[in-house]
Amino acid sequence: MKQRKTLIIAIILLLILMSVEVYVVKKASDYEPKIKVVYSKVKIPAGTVITKDMLIEKEVELSLVNIKAVKDMGEAVGKIAKIDIEEMEMITASRLVEYVEEKKLKMENPNNRFITIKFEPDQVNGWWIGDRVDILFVPDDNEYSAPKAIINNGQQEETNGKIIFDPSGIVRLENVRVAAIMDETRKLVENIEDTTYNPVLVSFEVDTEQDKFLAWAKHHGKIEVSARNESG
Repeated sequence: MKQRKTLIIAIILLLILMSVEVYVVKKASDYEPKIKVVYSKVKIPAGTVITKDMLIEKEVELSLVNIKAVKDMGEAVGKIAKIDIEEMEMITASRLVEYVEEKKLKMENPNNRFITIKFEPDQVNGWWIGDRVDILFVPDDNEYSAPKAIINNGQQEETNGKIIFDPSGIVRLENVRVAAIMDETRKLVENIEDTTYNPVLVSFEVDTEQDKFLAWAKHHGKIEVSARNESG
């Protein structure tokens, strides 16, 4: 009789333990961890520099969090909204871009112009931003006599001593200032190493005769740049 009671108690305890285990497993399967992510507190128009008061942190179930979600306000503050961000929208890195203070090119002579020409890496050699260089134009074979017609209707052999025609057909623009060098995304290049492998865009400060000539020359031959003596 005693053994029977012990067996019954053991069975009851086993059933209780099994019930508890089932309950714990069920609760565990229903549980989903939450993490903090950043939301917009207000609508943020595209192009806006984001400040801390525009943001709010919320705890969200892990399954609802975008893989690119910003999880710390510091990752968003100071950046620019690439597109409109609606109120209470989860902030993702793909909607943000770095804020870069725009650098404006300075012109030495307010009457001059900037003209930009694309060069291969090996052409940026021996000169840099701020230097004065000579720009050489080598015309295509069928454009040998055309350059003079572009400058003052061919009436002068040189214009203010800055555009010189050579009997070979090569045209030299002397003492031209290199105003800026940019990469192919039009971002200003600051280190010469950044021009080693990729083509670059070079902006020159020129007068109104030189810019007219260079605008034509870009499509009718090859343009090279030669470094000048610093004292010259």
